Order: sequence, then C-alpha cells, then structure tokens
Amino acid sequence: MAAFYSGSLILWYKANSGKLKEPVSDMGVNNKDLKAILREKYAREGYDALTSEERVQLALSYTERPKAAEEAARRLMEEYGGLTAAADSDPYFLMKGCGLSEMSAVLLGLLRETGRLPEDRFPRLTDTALAGAYFISLLGKLPKEQIVIAAADSRLKIKRTAVLAAGTDSGIRFSCRRAAEFALQSDAYCVFVSHNHPAGDTMPSGEDKAATLTLVKAMLLLDVPVADHIIVSSGNYTSMREMLPEIFKGVPDCGYKVKGSAER
Repeated sequence: MAAFYSGSLILWYKANSGKLKEPVSDMGVNNKDLKAILREKYAREGYDALTSEERVQLALSYTERPKAAEEAARRLMEEYGGLTAAADSDPYFLMKGCGLSEMSAVLLGLLRETGRLPEDRFPRLTDTALAGAYFISLLGKLPKEQIVIAAADSRLKIKRTAVLAAGTDSGIRFSCRRAAEFALQSDAYCVFVSHNHPAGDTMPSGEDKAATLTLVKAMLLLDVPVADHIIVSSGNYTSMREMLPEIFKGVPDCGYKVKGSAER
C-alpha cells in the first residue's frame, strides 16, 4: 500500500506487513499504477485513510492522464481544498480555472449529485446535534421520503449506511428483517435510523412512532440497540429518543447523549 503526497515521492508499504519501506521515486509510475495504489489503500483501509489530495487524485486518475491528473489535483486542492467544495463549483470554472477535462468536470458533478463527497462520511454521532446534522446532510434535500440505517461501532463512529426503503412524498414502509440483517452483517454495536419529511415538518407521525417502537423491540432481541431515530427536513431535525423517551425504554444509551431541544 502507499500514501501519495504532492511532490515526487510515493511511500511504499508491503501489502502483507504494512511496514514502511524505503520511499520510491514516482518517476515512471503510470496512471494504472497510481490508480492501483490508491484503490488498494481505499479498499484495505477505507475512505478515512485517504488524504484529501489522495481522494482528488484517485477520482481524477480515471479521467485524466497521469501528469494531467496530478496537476489538476494540485490546482483543485489549492483552489478548493477538497472534493466537496470542488464538486460544488460550476463545471466551466473547473475546466477553465483548474484545467480539468470535460469528462472530469462531469464526474465531479455526478459525485456531488449522488451525495458521495462529504469529507467525513463516517463521523462519530455522540449526541443528538451531531446525529441531526449528519442525517440532514444525507436526506434533508431529497424530494421523496427515504429511510436509512447506519451501523455504528462502540465509539458511535458510523461504519456504513444503507437505504432501508424509499417511498413517495407522503409515506414509506420498511422491513425490520432487513434492518436486522444489515446490523448483523455490519457487526454493529448499535444502529441509528433516520428518514426525511419532504414537506418540512419533522414531528413524528403516529406511523413513525409505531414503526420505531416495533424496530426498537426487534433490535433489542438481537442485542443491537437503536440509539435514535432522527427525522429530518432540509434544515431541521427531531430526535425521537429525545422527544419520546418512552419508546426507547430499556434501550442502553450506548454513550449517546440526548441534549438540546427536540427540534432545531
């Protein structure tokens, strides 16, 4: 594995030991090699192991020639500081100001639209404010209802997320079995559930309350507590654990802090 830095060095790691070896000059490293190095690091260590510049380089290595990818990544970092800000920019400015090809500008736009670019995709959700902000970023602007489940470790750091169900602008249904399968496959310490209300009111409906109670009870049988169910709109959220603690009676807090008002 390798960590790639701006400049002319690649720090090479042996895949079977992970120990640092002598730095190797990147002269002669072609685009395929660079992609393989960064792709292997991503696959082995995860998104958080990549630096902001490595994320940019990996994305652009699929659409730019080696030298062009390196130069474009450097200019993007100088101008925008990372993928998120760059993807929010107008494609014309990306091409004109940073020298990206049209293909690269389109790629960044697509990544933005699919919501895959938060600089910290897997934060620690240690309290209701952090959980609310995280799920607003995932679901707040969606035009239709969607419910997601997020698996967390013992430090309440999100490990992975999945869409449980997608509905219309006025309703949604999901399976407790699917939630249970996801939690077990993810080796979750606990899970968070969230869905959006496109109309803007984040107060839980009667169906929301009933479905949450059913899910909470089902997950307790698996010894995987539901830490919270967060309902979001484009700018607000409601923590059901904060508003309706009776639904979570008997559920360990998992170190999750309920604080502040129920709706922001």
